[in-house]
Amino acid sequence: MRGDRHPDAPPHDADECGGEGRIPYNAAFAHRRNAAMSHPVPAVVYAHLLSALAALVLGAVQLARRKGTPWHRVLGWIWVTLMATAAITSLWMPAFLQFRWVHVFTLVTAISLPTAIWQIRRGDPEKHAGTMRGLYIGGLVIAGAFTLSPGRLLGDLVWKGCWAC
Repeated sequence: MRGDRHPDAPPHDADECGGEGRIPYNAAFAHRRNAAMSHPVPAVVYAHLLSALAALVLGAVQLARRKGTPWHRVLGWIWVTLMATAAITSLWMPAFLQFRWVHVFTLVTAISLPTAIWQIRRGDPEKHAGTMRGLYIGGLVIAGAFTLSPGRLLGDLVWKGCWAC
């Protein structure tokens, strides 16, 4: 590396520039370029998306596995945590406590999670299973189908990439 180049400068050797020599590095231009490339998607959106997707995968595993085992209980608590995280983070989308129709699923999750825990602690595994299955289908599959549709922030983030948001 030559001494006249900034350490963060991209390589611009003569071969890469069509034989025309080095392009001078302009640190101010690179700063503006990097600032323009950073996307406006808040971290809470990523937390919501990752927790919901992880809950979707883990929920499918839970529904397919044998019930009542110690692993079912451990994975169930992880799933409850992921669902609670998805519900809580949804309160910041699009902005804190600015509700849209899709936030009905947040309310359903906030009611269903403690209900399902109460049902299993009360000794009613059939009702617990029904509540958890309904929460998985309604709170993840149906809500996800709506929120991941094109034209919505999460839909554009997933289907078009972060540069489209």
